Formats: sequence, structure tokens, C-alpha cells
Amino acid sequence: MATVQTTESGNHWYDADGRPRHAIHRADGKGLRPTTLADARRLALFPSVTTCLSVLARPQLVRWQITQAIHATTEHPYRSPEALEPYTEKIRRLAQREVTRAQDLGTQIHAALETVLHGGTPPPGLQPYIEPALQLLAPLGLRIVATERRLVNHAQGYAGTCDLIALDGHDRPLVVDFKSKRTRPGEKIQSFPDQPMQIAAYARAHFGEKISASGANLYLSTTEPGRAELIHYDPQRIDHEYQAFLHACALWRHLHDYDPRQPLAGALRVAHD
Repeated sequence: MATVQTTESGNHWYDADGRPRHAIHRADGKGLRPTTLADARRLALFPSVTTCLSVLARPQLVRWQITQAIHATTEHPYRSPEALEPYTEKIRRLAQREVTRAQDLGTQIHAALETVLHGGTPPPGLQPYIEPALQLLAPLGLRIVATERRLVNHAQGYAGTCDLIALDGHDRPLVVDFKSKRTRPGEKIQSFPDQPMQIAAYARAHFGEKISASGANLYLSTTEPGRAELIHYDPQRIDHEYQAFLHACALWRHLHDYDPRQPLAGALRVAHD
């Protein structure tokens, strides 16, 4: 199987039919490489919802990343004979290791929850993370429409993959996004500002502009197995967050000088770059 290196930007791309194009084949035929903005212009790709939202500041995440770097320097103090640049790169790599571990566990929990929603059994060891999530979802009386649904909003120029699209017990549209989260005992779980925007973007891409939908973030703690919380957003909140997302989407297009809704213009830009 071909492998692909990841980038710090973590940008994701989709084609007009919703197929992921996060990586493309290298020119020399040796594996895959991350898709770049230049590739997106050439192939008329759509940025993901999270890519568009990357224009927003996330101080909580930055604080955690800085903390990981501090921990790495404590475990591996700087020695004066050591060149500063290689040492800096080593600390960056060690700090990223903890980020990768958290992401890996989150990915496993996410996949296990999807398996259970379709009637399967979670892998050994993940049950403590899954059971509280199911207990929160059960009272909603959900009828699953789709999981891991790939969506494209051609009119607004973005795409993405939605964790769960469902109808609640009253046949009202609902979009749920799963989030793994490092929590501390007694500390309240709160949504990051971009997270309800993400759900609103998925809701509008799937249900359209005229159908009212609600949303929810299902938070699963990776540091307190057995802890899960559901934060719900009513249709009015979804409408409000969608308008905010469209501003972020427009800012992303402006900053990158690329509008996937105008692929010909993108192709011409590549020709002149």
C-alpha cells in the first residue's frame, strides 16, 4: 500500500463528486504526497470544511501544543554544544509525537463508534469509551440516514465528511459530529467556536438552505474513559453558525486567492504562476 506523508497544515481536499483527494501520486511514481493548493487549482478541488475553518484562531489548541513543547524540553534539556536548529527540530518532533498519539486514539474511538452504530462490536479495550456515548444518543431515538457521508456544497465551494446524519424521534434532521477530547476531572467541556460552524456547514451541504436542521457535538474523553458529553445546537443556532462559517469560507478564498466555484479561473491562475 502506498504511503503518504502528512503536513502540519493538514489541509484536506475533495473533487466535485465528493471523492477525497487529500493526497496524489508523485510525479516519479513513488508513492503519494499531500495535495497542495497548486494541485487544487489544477484539479478544481474543493477545500474541506475544516480547511476553510483553519483561518480562525484556536488559542486552546495553541496553548496545548506549546505545553507539549515545554514538556519535551523538560524531558530533553538543551545542551550548549548542541546546535540550536537541530535541537529545535527534535523538540518539535517530540511534541508532535504526543499530538499524534492523541489523534490515533481519537481515530480508533471514532471508528469503533461508527461500527457500533451499524450493529457491530467495538474492538477490545474501546468499550469504556463507546458505552457512555451510546447512552447519550439512545434517548434521541435516532434513525440513521448515513455515517461518514461525504458532502459537497457546490454553490458555496466547500466539501467534507460528516460523522452522522440522522432523523430524531420526531423525524427532525440532525447532524452529529464526534470529537475526541483530552479532559480533566471536574472541568466542563465546552465547544471550540469553530465546531458548531463545522456542523452547520455539513447540515446545509446535506439538507440544503431551506430545510431546518439541528446539530450536536458528541465529545468523548480520551483521558477519562467513561466520560462523554453531548452539546446540542438548535436550528436557530445552526442558522447563525452557518452564516459565520460562510464568512470564514470567504476569508479562506480571499487569503488563498482561490475560488473552487470558478475552476476555469483557477486553471488560468496556474498557467500564469
